Amino acid sequence: MTQKNYFFDALAVHEGQIFPSFKALFQTVTGREPPTGKKNLEIAKKNLARYVEHKLLIEVDPTATSKRAVIITAIHEDPLPMEDHRGERGTYADFMRPLVLKLSEFEGKMYVLCNELGLFSRYFQEMQRSSVVKDTLGRNGEFEYNLWNTNEKLLLGEREYNALLYRQLRDVLKRTLESLQKKGILEWGFIFKCQPDLFYDVGNGKYRKKSLVELESEKQTYLQEIQKETRGSNALLNVELVVPLINGIDISNPFVRGKYSLYGEDRHEVVYCTPQQEAAIQNYQLYVRQLAYQKHFKLEELPKGDLEIITNEGKFFANPALAKTYQRMDEKLRPRLFGNIKFWKEVYYKVVDPEKAKTYRPEGFSKDEEYAAQVSKEVLRYMEKQLKKCEVEAEKRDLADITNYIGEPEAGRKYYLSCFKSAADKQKHLEQLYNMGEDETG
Repeated sequence: MTQKNYFFDALAVHEGQIFPSFKALFQTVTGREPPTGKKNLEIAKKNLARYVEHKLLIEVDPTATSKRAVIITAIHEDPLPMEDHRGERGTYADFMRPLVLKLSEFEGKMYVLCNELGLFSRYFQEMQRSSVVKDTLGRNGEFEYNLWNTNEKLLLGEREYNALLYRQLRDVLKRTLESLQKKGILEWGFIFKCQPDLFYDVGNGKYRKKSLVELESEKQTYLQEIQKETRGSNALLNVELVVPLINGIDISNPFVRGKYSLYGEDRHEVVYCTPQQEAAIQNYQLYVRQLAYQKHFKLEELPKGDLEIITNEGKFFANPALAKTYQRMDEKLRPRLFGNIKFWKEVYYKVVDPEKAKTYRPEGFSKDEEYAAQVSKEVLRYMEKQLKKCEVEAEKRDLADITNYIGEPEAGRKYYLSCFKSAADKQKHLEQLYNMGEDETG
């Protein structure tokens, strides 16, 4: 058996994705069953590892019950080298690269980048007719709206659909940026920004700036709460490390004390996080992942901090149930430990070799809109498959959304995403916007 017998579609999957067996993983990536015979199977596994690396789930998550389940640990958009290999190109890579390179530089939230590149622009244009979206864009900027939000007001099916689709967009963008950086065409990375908590709401739409004395008093209160969190066995929260995050300002710093009257006069002011604050955010988020893992698996005490599913952010958030638990715990814990500070991660990149950047133009297409449409369609083809593979646990309040199911739905059970009317309707609507027939998504 040689590699030419199989087509490896690495972007049909994502890092952290779990499969019940190696066979299921291989079928998803290649569309075919793995070969029989020890020698042929070894060759197939080596070829697969050039695109997608995996491990037994039980090696990553000791609480896993299946001994056959596997989890994806790495994905290579540019396949790892192999003797007699002829490089392959993918739909995502071919059309994402010229889209990304049309901007010489960018700094902002990932969903803003998706909008600015024109991904799902037809849906974005449709959403702009809504007064809520118009108001949001009017306050924040022409692309500052997340099409794929997971607001609790949405039905479960649509929430899970949005999360899955947006994760795929993020993964494709990250892999594209990594590939272009390896080729020396651009430099990219992530940065943290925050909105400090420096004002009191005095009512009637008015705010008063906190004094240094008030900030110091609040700091002591929050410090006590942080210390309470660290008392549990195995707790990963580091008191000294996270202190600079309180209120978003280090009032012990002489420079800050001397400049405080000029600092943050606008209560909506956004500032870059200091290296100390970045470390604090990462430690706090690591701790919340630890808490979420404990709650989701109903453990009596916090799990040990060396579990890869906790330390690896990508693997953790690839699990929808863990991601949902994390979000809920963060919303409760963050104000108690740090006040009303807001912080988030943004992506940035800058083209450093414009001449090389000019070479990325797929044949047969000339407009950015065409590149973006091709990527959007490819994501929808991916989602069509995921509707039939992704399972979601439903609560009693979610049962009314399960209409594509034979029998009486029950709370506490898992159902394929295709069973949820809101998810199936969303997929169908997006396909219609891009004039996709059943022959394109099957």
